[in-house]
Amino acid sequence: MKALKLSVVFVACIASITACRGVDTKDTRNDGQGEVSVYISSSPIDDRNRVDSVNLLITALRVTPTGGVPIDIDIEPDIAVNLMGLENGETERLLDEYSLDIDNYESVELVLSSFDNNVEFENQMFDLSVKAGFENNLTSNVNFEIEDDSEYEITINIDLYKSLQEDASVDPQVYYLLPALRLVRNERSATITGQVDNALPEDSSCDDNGVGDDEGNAVYAFLGAGVTFQDIQQNSGDPYAVASVIKSTTGYTYSLYNLEPGTYTLFFTCDGKLDELQADNESIMARSDAEEIQVGSGEIETVNFID
Repeated sequence: MKALKLSVVFVACIASITACRGVDTKDTRNDGQGEVSVYISSSPIDDRNRVDSVNLLITALRVTPTGGVPIDIDIEPDIAVNLMGLENGETERLLDEYSLDIDNYESVELVLSSFDNNVEFENQMFDLSVKAGFENNLTSNVNFEIEDDSEYEITINIDLYKSLQEDASVDPQVYYLLPALRLVRNERSATITGQVDNALPEDSSCDDNGVGDDEGNAVYAFLGAGVTFQDIQQNSGDPYAVASVIKSTTGYTYSLYNLEPGTYTLFFTCDGKLDELQADNESIMARSDAEEIQVGSGEIETVNFID
């Protein structure tokens, strides 16, 4: 059966997180090897994408040694994951303590079933596939090293806000994934959370975020200080991560999970619904002033947006 793949970039090393459930895919540790456990997570989205569930059937992981031949690691049984169910930093374990040879590795890929991925919206199921031409868009050399008798846990985060695209030009509509993945070691995994002043999404200039001022509100996070705002265009200027701003009886809140430690520049926008993936919509998107924060390894920091 033909499989689809999502390529993942390693920007530093590999990542980890607490155990959920998983599959033991290899026996015991051997000399000259290290062990790696792999988890999957997602970033929540709101009504901008108008979906109830995003379902993947993951059949294997593919790791590639630097300059070497890719290694396929079958997942048995296949693991079905609803990405919409992996909110608030929750994870699903894909691989448990798998032994890899000592080496430098340059990429990891999620291998998906060709026929069992779909999106649910209003009790209807629609096809979901990786958009043609983007399977290898994020691959790069990185110096990911497995050391002797080392243990690693990594989390692959699929940012649905940056990834899920609807094509309503056909009937019935179909959905695509534009690979927007990031990895982080669990002991390094950082979180930024906070509140958004009611006055920002409820401002009269925000006329595209729904009648209840609760659609398309988002926080865009860019890695580095002094970064200027850009909408999602599938290039190097894109936000590193995006979080939906959730409205409740206590106000508006957001959380960014599975971040690499570092300095971030954050913007609030009430115009997330205007951000058409791969298009330049920056000029029509209202946004707040920039907020900068430095977050350390394993830390949780708070950034509030005040009018």
